[in-house]
Amino acid sequence: MINSGTMRLEEKLPAGPIKAGDLHSLLPFGDTVTVIKITGDCLKRALENGVSTWPNLDGRFPQISGFSFCFDSDEPVG
Repeated sequence: MINSGTMRLEEKLPAGPIKAGDLHSLLPFGDTVTVIKITGDCLKRALENGVSTWPNLDGRFPQISGFSFCFDSDEPVG
């Protein structure tokens, strides 16, 4: 998961392994890529934070891979 404001690649990457060149194109600012384990509750809170200001385009909307989620912007945050 990464916030949209960090990403700079205009084209969609194909499914499959990500190459170093793909990461350089996607994250040209030298961001650190880290793999961590988190709880489901932590993931839920991170996703809720990422959509909490929708429809504002402030770069926090999460970009994810390997799963999907939905949210109702008419409901209060949380």
